[in-house]
Amino acid sequence: MKSKIELLLIAQVAIGSFLYAQNKVNTFIKGDIVPAHIVIGKMVNYKMNKTKFSDFKGKLVILDFWSTHCSPCVAGLPRMDSLQRKYGNKIAIIPITSEDSRTIQNYFIKRGFKLPSVVEDRILSKTFPQTALDLHVWIDQKGKIIATTSGEDVNFKTVDEFFKTGKVNAKERIDIVGGFDRSKPLFINGNGGSGDNFLGRSIMTAGSIVGVQTGGMAFQYYPEKNGEIMLKSIMQWNGSPIDLYEPIINGLGRIDLTLFFKETENGQIVPISKAQDLGSVLKDLQEYTNKTNGIVNYELTIPAPGVKEHVFLREYLLNDLNRYFDYTARITKVKLPSWVVVRLKDHNILSKEEEKNIGMIFNDKIDLAYFEGVKSMPMDDFIRFTKANYYLSPPIFNETGLSKEKITLNNLHLKFEQDKANRKTLNLEEWRAAFQRNGLDIKVEDREVEVMVFKKKDTPSK
Repeated sequence: MKSKIELLLIAQVAIGSFLYAQNKVNTFIKGDIVPAHIVIGKMVNYKMNKTKFSDFKGKLVILDFWSTHCSPCVAGLPRMDSLQRKYGNKIAIIPITSEDSRTIQNYFIKRGFKLPSVVEDRILSKTFPQTALDLHVWIDQKGKIIATTSGEDVNFKTVDEFFKTGKVNAKERIDIVGGFDRSKPLFINGNGGSGDNFLGRSIMTAGSIVGVQTGGMAFQYYPEKNGEIMLKSIMQWNGSPIDLYEPIINGLGRIDLTLFFKETENGQIVPISKAQDLGSVLKDLQEYTNKTNGIVNYELTIPAPGVKEHVFLREYLLNDLNRYFDYTARITKVKLPSWVVVRLKDHNILSKEEEKNIGMIFNDKIDLAYFEGVKSMPMDDFIRFTKANYYLSPPIFNETGLSKEKITLNNLHLKFEQDKANRKTLNLEEWRAAFQRNGLDIKVEDREVEVMVFKKKDTPSK
């Protein structure tokens, strides 16, 4: 004979197993048969406090998951009430909410609704999982789930058509089990569809894409609006995180890396690196985004009609990057020693019309070691070339009075690739002498320039 203690333990195990079985909730998807014995739940506006699916056998059952806080749900209730009145015993529209019975009873009385409603639901929302309310589950007369739709598709037309054809002609809601898993990322492995119809998105991944070139960046545009180019997206693959900041100051051109600064803990703005070699500058910046192991793939796309280039880069892109990394960046103005290029009197540097072979002139006899001049190049383009190719040049301002006019400069004899001279701070005296030989001069003045300032977040990104 078993002891009382043994019997008590057996009873506890049995009770525990029973409770586990009671708490375990089966889920159903389109095509499944809903067992007739499943209890629908606590009801208001119904002849019984509780009911089962078997009570509605032979009827079209439409489960309406709703709440008083869901605008589309509330807007659809009068239509649900009218449908129930029209079709009578042929249909059972059952609203389901987690709200308490008193709230729902009063809500229905004030609006004159005769619909029954499940209240204080804790089971059906798990049996028919959804990512949002206003989900409607259609169950045919044999208990088979035949469709899941939004409330707007439960109307006289679709219900009439069902009773004629036995089919629901409406767009399927795919957030029920089997079509969508809200615990996993959207569109990955088909979760929620292919994602081809997205309006906008931001994606960042770390590490290289195998078999794809290094350091690529591309931009896409919407059709022009009032003559303005409207930017749609930026995409970078296998690139440095710092590369993403480069378009922000100078549009889609190359950035002058001396324009990167950082804000110290006491609020002082200082250059990120005083190192002469560009690699050291990049290394300093790279430390700000070290969670990516130096390589990121990124895309930012915004909905049509897009925005102007400077708005996209300085607002949308910059704000997005600030969310990803442990540092925030902002555009501000500071005064920096700058080169101001001026024109000497009585010296003509304009190109002759008959000049050919326009562009940059290098001394290719010694492996492009010297930048010798330009031929028939607009003055602004020459300044941009200098800022882009001499990485640590100071800010340069063109005050020659020439902009798009083409110029020719000779015998500059400035170091270029030899000993990586284009990656070192420029020698003012060498450049002044080269310019003066061509009717130009350089003045050094403090000028207000835009810079990008990085500041470490108080709470780093996770």
